[in-house]
Amino acid sequence: MSRMIETPPRPIDTKRLPIEKKPWGETWTEEATRTRLVKHLRVRRGGFSSLHYHKHSVNEFLVRTARLAVLVWLSDGVHVITLEPGDRLEVPAGIPHQFFVLADGAVTEIYRPEEPLIEVSEDDIVRLSRNGKVDGKILTAVVQTAPQSLRSHLQHVEEAQ
Repeated sequence: MSRMIETPPRPIDTKRLPIEKKPWGETWTEEATRTRLVKHLRVRRGGFSSLHYHKHSVNEFLVRTARLAVLVWLSDGVHVITLEPGDRLEVPAGIPHQFFVLADGAVTEIYRPEEPLIEVSEDDIVRLSRNGKVDGKILTAVVQTAPQSLRSHLQHVEEAQ
């Protein structure tokens, strides 16, 4: 009979990993295999990702210490999901999404293929807008262009900051 032994997560030596600077913070890759890509993000309040989707990969967010507002475009409209430390969100392949950083911290993203026999690749992403950073009100850039039904929710999320 086999027994699985749980081991504590090992610390990540960020000095040995190439760090990519982004307007919203920085990221580095811990693991890149054909079936899994693990990226760690250090995010800064006011930053936001591009609006994008992944052709074949599920994008899983594991929020460590940050706060994020993730906008997800579904057939029935745009949904805003606020993620706190300890929260997890999976966005299926083909679903446009974008995150806004509400509080500094750490996030881990895990990409895995939605279908068997599909490989995970950095080329899987399709960007529909640019990323960036805003000063002052975090979600102002989105509120100005969001549908009216979404504006009041975004303003409520931002006022809670």
